[in-house]
Amino acid sequence: MSGFIVDEYNLGGDVQSFNMCIAIGCISGLNFIIYYRRQ
Repeated sequence: MSGFIVDEYNLGGDVQSFNMCIAIGCISGLNFIIYYRRQ
């Protein structure tokens, strides 16, 4: 997994890595909302 993260950092301003960051942000946001509603 660390190699994948390093590859993403090496792509810096690439569109693919930018979209990957957005996807990870959306997934973590949804997980936070679901976790918050279960409390």
